[in-house]
Amino acid sequence: MNEASTTLRAGFGRASLTVFEPGMCMFGWGHPGNVCEGVATELYARAMAVEDPASGRRFVYVCCDLGMISESLRQAVVRRVCAPGSGLTEHDVMLTATHTHSGPSGFSTYFFYALSGPGVSPRVHDALADGVAAAVRAALAALRPARAWVHAGWIPATEALSFNRSIEAYNCNEDAMPVSWERRDEAVDRTMTVLRVDDEAGVPLGLVSWFPVHGTSVHSDYQRLHGDNKGCAARACEAWARERGHAGFVALFAQESAGDVTPNYRWSRSRGRMIGRYQHDEESAAAHGDAQSRHARALWSAAREDGEAVRGPVTTAIRYRDFLSLTPDARFGGTVDARTSAPRLGVAFAAGTLEGAGPLFPARRAMPLLTRVRARVVRGFPGDPWRVSQGNKFPFWDLGEGGANKVLGVIPVMNPTVHLVRTRSAGYYRDAMDWPFARRSWVPRYLPLQVVRFGPLVLAGLPIEPTTVAGRRMRAALADAWAGDGVTRVVINGYANAYCSYLTTPEEYDAQRYEGASTLYGRWSLPVYCTELAGLTREMRAGRAQASVGDTPPVYPLESCKAG
Repeated sequence: MNEASTTLRAGFGRASLTVFEPGMCMFGWGHPGNVCEGVATELYARAMAVEDPASGRRFVYVCCDLGMISESLRQAVVRRVCAPGSGLTEHDVMLTATHTHSGPSGFSTYFFYALSGPGVSPRVHDALADGVAAAVRAALAALRPARAWVHAGWIPATEALSFNRSIEAYNCNEDAMPVSWERRDEAVDRTMTVLRVDDEAGVPLGLVSWFPVHGTSVHSDYQRLHGDNKGCAARACEAWARERGHAGFVALFAQESAGDVTPNYRWSRSRGRMIGRYQHDEESAAAHGDAQSRHARALWSAAREDGEAVRGPVTTAIRYRDFLSLTPDARFGGTVDARTSAPRLGVAFAAGTLEGAGPLFPARRAMPLLTRVRARVVRGFPGDPWRVSQGNKFPFWDLGEGGANKVLGVIPVMNPTVHLVRTRSAGYYRDAMDWPFARRSWVPRYLPLQVVRFGPLVLAGLPIEPTTVAGRRMRAALADAWAGDGVTRVVINGYANAYCSYLTTPEEYDAQRYEGASTLYGRWSLPVYCTELAGLTREMRAGRAQASVGDTPPVYPLESCKAG
């Protein structure tokens, strides 16, 4: 029996995040008809707090039923919970999202992510910050002597849970075995990692499950708040615990590297999209959530016997880096002229995916041709650093500093044609040209990378959606950086602390499918992430990582981002 001694304190908490702004769209699909009109399931922030008695170090992990964590939301939560006497600093708080596409919008102060609402709702923003802070305080108030174990298992393909939605790009990876479309369930990571926490008397307190799959069981034709498959999994697991007399049990179902992983696997001719097990999305989400809950409970039950005891230490660090121009280490694939550059969307972004079509979806078969044309142009200008960075991406929309941005690489964003479009989003866009948005980056530029060491478990919190192979490479980079220090399990937790779209491998980027077109800072983004994570780990092991948070991101007033 792998028994853990009582060498830590832990507590769990939960608070409601059920709020939306009438008339605004939900965050995720970017579809103008995806307007929220009510509530199907309650949304929650679920928090776990741990304390290392040996050092006094505390760490709080929060999983929110939201599409993402905005930079502004994190800033607001940190202001609320990192007060003197809390035992918390900015390094010690990790906020993550389940990535449900049926959560509220209106809480990002960056123009591109506010556009889908459109706008910013101070009421929604502050209600979310209050809810997350309440969950954190509840977890801290519940701290008690505890024991913990980490355990992982592979979910068999007989469970229709996860499928690679971008198989052509996946097959371009030199370290991936190519698979056919029919076998796309083999082109994903089916590992579920579970952390079990009991109090010193053996009473179960809660669990955290990490498993990669998009929160897209519920589609864009739905018009009510819904926690999607992760929210259903948490509710099912907590109901199971209550039936056994554990009323305070809290279950966090978090993400891993889900960028190219979908729960939808069959084509619905009547609905014109890929869907899950059932024709009705609520049933598909519930069935998917039940399966995740069932496998998490099985790993939780086996953790004390077959898992690994968590006895500390608890060490944390966050580092903000200016992604406008970072260079990667050669050992992660960097070259002499490799670097990131100003954020840009590729035209394949506008095509969308088979589970969520974009406005250029009918032209999606022409996208590979545009990519090949772009590749020839890039090869014709070998010394141009911009082309080296953005590679084969056929430009659609620049997302750097507003006034300098262009559409299709040549058309200024401030042009008369915008006045011809009569939609709410177009109206917000027009108004935004007269706001400070014209002088700000339209997506976050200073991105947070967070690493947490919790005994044998290392958790990396990243503000992006890593694809399967991108996650695998970052996991390997971190495992190598922590080698010899007792780390046996690494989790890559996307959708953490901020949000800046996708992260692909360089090979997937060159293919320029939806995920590559949405990797904003260019072809070398993944090697840069690996470089930065390894560097932060070196600082942590040397004991100097908390001396700074790095490049401090700006704080934008909510009122400056509201719809006009």
